[in-house]
Amino acid sequence: MKIMGKLHRFMNKIICLMVITWCLIGVSSCTTPNFYQIYKVTPVDDNIYVANKSLVYEDNNCKVAYNFWGEGGYAGFLMYNKTDKNIYINKAKSFFICNGIAYDYFLNRTFTQSSNFSSTLVNRYNFANNSETVNANYSIFAIGDYIYGNDNITNGNTSSVTTSTTNGYYSGQSISIKESELVCIPPKSAKVIQEYKITASVYRNCNIYLYLPYYYNTGNPNNEKMYTIKFMENDSPLVFSNCISYSVNDSVNLINFENKFYVSEITNYREVDFVESKRIEICGERGYSLEEYFKYVSPDKFYIKYNKKVSTYDEKVFSH
Repeated sequence: MKIMGKLHRFMNKIICLMVITWCLIGVSSCTTPNFYQIYKVTPVDDNIYVANKSLVYEDNNCKVAYNFWGEGGYAGFLMYNKTDKNIYINKAKSFFICNGIAYDYFLNRTFTQSSNFSSTLVNRYNFANNSETVNANYSIFAIGDYIYGNDNITNGNTSSVTTSTTNGYYSGQSISIKESELVCIPPKSAKVIQEYKITASVYRNCNIYLYLPYYYNTGNPNNEKMYTIKFMENDSPLVFSNCISYSVNDSVNLINFENKFYVSEITNYREVDFVESKRIEICGERGYSLEEYFKYVSPDKFYIKYNKKVSTYDEKVFSH
């Protein structure tokens, strides 16, 4: 009887282990794997160069910096006034152009801005990329890291500390602001012009795998064509540019230039190959919690996140 009892208990343990294993397999099979499609951008002209964390165009009056990094790609730019006079960007004559379609920077909108004053006054201190500057990503101008240029997934690699004090009143007001055709940039300063993203669609091509297998080895050079495809300007799925018009001081003479780019490379990554976890560090002190970061951040790249649940029939395919 003792032997039968031991055997019965042993069989119960085996059954419990099998049930647990089946549950874990069921949960893992229901988990949707994430993937990232990474786009590399190349300037068409040689007059755009890489400086720190930006792609930079420069003429006698201004510097224009690009950092495309972000989901869908940020097509906007930062423009720095090198002169001792005001520079005026004419938004009504400036455009974002993608695959031959022009999009206006001036949209003739009215913005409503509300402000409330309550019994709590808030002081906020921002820490960006462990730097004393607020916007380190455009550091060629020493004015810092624009929010879409960070490698942190959750909060833009920016931490903040908030303190509050109590006051004794509450009031509020709303102000309507009409969009202006002209954007004034004072001497030795910069402004960001941001309106559009480059794309929202996953690129499909029979020459690269959309869903990389779990046993895939990114270190194997024989697998390169499984996950990367390259383009020239004439066969790229995305060719885009910013056509910018501006004047110096009160001059009626507009200065026009076009910064043109094309997608030269598309790579598909599994999430495990593209995302890493590390401890955040502020002022030389490492925290206890882990945060997720992208591995391959670059100003000439952007990404689209997708998962295996997306139907291939629902995905948009770019036309060449």
